[in-house]
Amino acid sequence: MISLASVLLFAAAPIAVPPNRDFKDGDLVFQISRSAQSVAIQKATGSRYSHMGLVFLRDGEPYVLEAVATVRYTPMLDWLKRGENGQYAVRRLRKAADRLSPPNLERLRQAAKAFEGKPYDLTFEWSDERIYCSELVWKIYERGLGVKIGMLQALGELNLDDPLVKAKLRQRYGSRIPRKEPVISPVAMLNSSELEIVGVGGLPAVSVSSDGRTLEVRRPTDRDPVRVPVIDRCGDPVPVFGEPHIRDLHVNAEEVVATFGKHCQATVTLATMNVRCACD
Repeated sequence: MISLASVLLFAAAPIAVPPNRDFKDGDLVFQISRSAQSVAIQKATGSRYSHMGLVFLRDGEPYVLEAVATVRYTPMLDWLKRGENGQYAVRRLRKAADRLSPPNLERLRQAAKAFEGKPYDLTFEWSDERIYCSELVWKIYERGLGVKIGMLQALGELNLDDPLVKAKLRQRYGSRIPRKEPVISPVAMLNSSELEIVGVGGLPAVSVSSDGRTLEVRRPTDRDPVRVPVIDRCGDPVPVFGEPHIRDLHVNAEEVVATFGKHCQATVTLATMNVRCACD
């Protein structure tokens, strides 16, 4: 199996911001936060992404509705600049053309409006008085459209044994950790079957074809995206469900690693666009 250790370290580089048309109302965006609690969230949830938000277009420009100090709208470019090395991922509701019709988008906006200005929730309580990033997006979709993106967990189901996580818990709760408190993590939403991959960004710009079998990679020197049919080159594996499709992407300045099937990965070397395949 290919180790992903190398692809979790991202080279510092200018942000490759996709054209505005690549973001749509209702998209979910994920990044590696530079906040003081970011590493603890990563260790507790097992995810490289520690912050997320919900995209809405305002006068044609993409903004991210996010829970930071308060729930607020942030211009997309400013949001991307705040993340570590400009790395981000975009997910979209499956069958969004039908499910995010204009009336449904208005319902989503109205659900979002109820949370604007609310303070950030440092103790991750499942209430509306204060709110944290993934809770905000989960509740907007659930209350606006009845869609539950990702499964709730009890706080105690997360990895609370890591020393850094323990220290953060003591700081927030003292000795009274609410282990039964419902929580929703960014990674639970990222991996939800309700969503499809739109792409990841930073360096390079990478997206997945509509059939989920081909990568479309645009390096800084490429005028147009280069199509890399990774599943056709690697062969159809046993799928997770339904037809084989790319279900996760890791990107750095040298490689793209696409995960598909149950235990298969394709590594695309950006300098040559050669593909290496491996399945357990």
